[in-house]
Amino acid sequence: MDCNFLLPEGRFNFRVGGLFLYEGRLLAMRDKGFDFWYLPGGRVRLHETMGQALCREAGEELGAEARIIRPLWLCESFFSLGGEAIHELCMYFLAELDWEKLPSLTGPFRLADSDGQEHCFAWLTEEQVHGESIYPLVMQENWPCLPESLTLITDQRDRAAKPC
Repeated sequence: MDCNFLLPEGRFNFRVGGLFLYEGRLLAMRDKGFDFWYLPGGRVRLHETMGQALCREAGEELGAEARIIRPLWLCESFFSLGGEAIHELCMYFLAELDWEKLPSLTGPFRLADSDGQEHCFAWLTEEQVHGESIYPLVMQENWPCLPESLTLITDQRDRAAKPC
């Protein structure tokens, strides 16, 4: 069961979003009827952590494993979707993907999730992130703080020698 419920003010969601980077590009998605890009992810379910939720959602949407690196920020937002008021609390993670499982690392591609809903994905350049409508808006302001690639650290002794 997803962690979303009705309140007198509208619907409340707990969500997660992933920043998946590849050669300086950010993976973003767009659905029919939306004129903005957003970060892959979805609602958190009962009895799972937000990190587990992002791993599950990446598997369901992209068919690829997400290995969590670190949480970035917690974002609270209010918006209207189909006339319904939505209050959302979303945790964003910087994560590594199982790249060879993705159908394209250069151009846009479409994938159907585990529910059969099709999503459009694209790798956005820094210029596109600044110029396109992408949710959350903080992405457009904070992009220069993000690394171009990630280094997975599996051993605590390596932490001083390898930057993350």
